[in-house]
Amino acid sequence: MTRRAPDAWTSGPAGGTRHRAADGTGRPRRGSHSAASPQGFGRLVGWTILGTVVPGTGLLVAGRRIAGSTALVVLGGLSLGGVAALGYARSKGVSGITPILVRIGFSPSSLLYIAATVVVLASLWVAVTVGTHVSLRRFTLLTGAQNVLAGALVLALVGAVAVPAAEVTRLVLIQRDLVTSVFADGGSRKGTDPDLGGADPWAGVPRVNVLLLGGDDGRGRTGVRPDTIILASIDTRTGDTLIFSIPRQIQQAPFPPGTTGYRAWPYGFGPALEREQTEADCTVTGQPCFFYAIWRTAEEHREYFPGDPNPGLTATKQAVEGILGLHVDYYGKVNLRGFAEFVDAIGGLRLNVKKNLPIGGGENKVTGGQNPITGWIRKGDNRLLDGDDALWFARSRAMSTNWERMARQQCVIGALADQAEPMKVALAYPRIARSAKRNITTDIPYQQVDAWVELATRVQKAQVRSLVIDHEIFGSDFHPDYAAIRQAVQTALTTPPAPRRTTTPGATPSPTATPGRTPRTTAPPDVPQDVTDIC
Repeated sequence: MTRRAPDAWTSGPAGGTRHRAADGTGRPRRGSHSAASPQGFGRLVGWTILGTVVPGTGLLVAGRRIAGSTALVVLGGLSLGGVAALGYARSKGVSGITPILVRIGFSPSSLLYIAATVVVLASLWVAVTVGTHVSLRRFTLLTGAQNVLAGALVLALVGAVAVPAAEVTRLVLIQRDLVTSVFADGGSRKGTDPDLGGADPWAGVPRVNVLLLGGDDGRGRTGVRPDTIILASIDTRTGDTLIFSIPRQIQQAPFPPGTTGYRAWPYGFGPALEREQTEADCTVTGQPCFFYAIWRTAEEHREYFPGDPNPGLTATKQAVEGILGLHVDYYGKVNLRGFAEFVDAIGGLRLNVKKNLPIGGGENKVTGGQNPITGWIRKGDNRLLDGDDALWFARSRAMSTNWERMARQQCVIGALADQAEPMKVALAYPRIARSAKRNITTDIPYQQVDAWVELATRVQKAQVRSLVIDHEIFGSDFHPDYAAIRQAVQTALTTPPAPRRTTTPGATPSPTATPGRTPRTTAPPDVPQDVTDIC
């Protein structure tokens, strides 16, 4: 009797079953030198998993030396590349992981490269996982149940790679879409740009002024009417910030000489062009002289803003400069619906409600009658408000003065700065990004975002003070004393902030200051207060 070649047969799996390990010819398969001995089901599972976690190891065990070595080299190259990129970023003055991520996260080209890289690497990773399993199975005889389990294992491992990769790609593309939709692309500000290559990007810019606008444009509205007008003047060295709130109903706003707005309204804003406004112009014609009408009126008279794609914004910025005597360096505009969506996305906002505030009410500009009151925001300390209620907290005018309303708006800004925790924002990011794309515009270039993140951290650690421009400063509604306003602004800028109050150890601070306090109980009207004292 002829004896079989010793390498033509292998011992079978548990139970004694025997099978050929070769290809039926009695010869070992090519590339199987590392796994010529039989493999049990447990070994197949273990090496498949390890070959997925560390791509290439399973292929080496299965005898696919070239493919396995290539996968390991690629893995090592990516690891070394990441370390090299981090070292290069540090050599360029970028230190810490957050600035690096911010710089990458606001570069459209980098984001597109990342998305493409993730897709390619995930595809190769899936191919290595499947290839590893298929190669290892050549040496294993499986039962029916084991075949099912092995297939399920491969599907799970493929999903463990593909699903996160798909989610990362989705988020990266969402971020890229947000950056290209909301932020500007480059553009010099003639001295107000941060130095992106310096150790301190703001070293050459002692102060930067940012105009924050809350617009009520949207469904059911005609044109843009700024509902919230706030200029934040930031000391870039310390982060100390002064917030100036301008009343939306202030009249005959002046424009700096030489501006396009000054050409249309040299004597102050109103329906009359190139001449002084009369009370009849502002009351009888139905075209008010109020600040909130500037945007829409400028859009209707584009002939005074030749070649300007956004005369409403330009005129609004120029009017703020004329009122406060400060240059507007940058602006950001938020549709108020976007504000409500953001508050909902982070789980609400805690505010001290000093008195019952009506939802609705006020004069209907179309009929001249009163809008119905549809609900109330009830008085209480540390109230958790959803987006709609927080929006009405900031906007409610019925049974309140405009000055109370402006103070509440500043309280909301302070609460957002304190309560918009990074983890909350990160978890709700896709929802926030979609809302931001629809509702936010700014002229801050995306190339500068990492510098603005640095500035924001300084502001968060510093003192934020407020000066509300109201009757106690400007006097008459129809003929405001703009010289007095500009003097109050300069006084506020040159007055050093008072020492901040310390919190009693162990005490839990409220989201705003002591409830029940009204603005200006301790300070003259032209002296800025800590924003927490107002709230």
